[in-house]
Amino acid sequence: MKNKFKSKRYFKKHQRLGYLPVQTVLEGDDLESPAPSPQHTLSSQEMHSRLELYASRLAEVELRTRSNSTPDSSEDEHQLIAQYCQTLSGELALPVPRSPAQIMALIDAEQREELEAMIHELEEENRHLQSEYERLRGSRGSRSVSPTVTEEEQEQEPLTPCRDEEMLAEAKLLRQHKGRLEARMQILEDHNRQLEAQLHRLRQLLDEPQPVPVRGNPQNNGYGTPNASWNRTVIVEQAPRRNGQIPDHGGSARVGNLLHMAGNLGKAVGTLVTVMTDDEDASGSEDELKH
Repeated sequence: MKNKFKSKRYFKKHQRLGYLPVQTVLEGDDLESPAPSPQHTLSSQEMHSRLELYASRLAEVELRTRSNSTPDSSEDEHQLIAQYCQTLSGELALPVPRSPAQIMALIDAEQREELEAMIHELEEENRHLQSEYERLRGSRGSRSVSPTVTEEEQEQEPLTPCRDEEMLAEAKLLRQHKGRLEARMQILEDHNRQLEAQLHRLRQLLDEPQPVPVRGNPQNNGYGTPNASWNRTVIVEQAPRRNGQIPDHGGSARVGNLLHMAGNLGKAVGTLVTVMTDDEDASGSEDELKH
């Protein structure tokens, strides 16, 4: 409201501002908008015409820069003539790139050549490894499979007719040796079963309790003196001898069974030893026949 009642002199001394001044520490004094000049009072048509002029000039500048970046046909012809002259003189030089696009193209070409060379080396190495693998597989197959008869061996075969007979005799000996080995293995298995049965029976007999018969006075209890118990054992041991008879309590039978089983065990071990020695003798004789 105060601005409306100010005089004209005040407005002559103080120009009007286009915005409200805001003072800050960094900005300093207030900035005043200059008075509108008659140059800026242009119509909208003149403004559009000027903008069109600026746009046309900018387009011309861009066209000039593009034409300068790409060589003309005359420059291309001169470059080709220079390269031809260098080839005639034997001094072929690489073209000098004139733009970033040409530099990128040269870099891509060099990288492509390097990649192609690397691929070629890898292919050569792959071929070498494949041939080595095929050679190793062929050598292993020739080792596993029986060797084929060559032409020289076919020519020598009619000269040695007894070779087939020797091979048949060796095959027959091998079959006989195989049959003997199978029979001996069967015998050894039978002996092993017998030994296991005898050991099981011995364990059962050893695990059974052996009661000792004691003849004592029924009036005596278990709380007697040590002398009385010792006298009872002496009486038990001496009573059968006085009668002239030895009682059969079953202990002697068990001892006899144990002795019988021990004898059978010794026989089985003996047969096992003989079988093993026979096997060694037979193998030694077969080796002598082969040699």
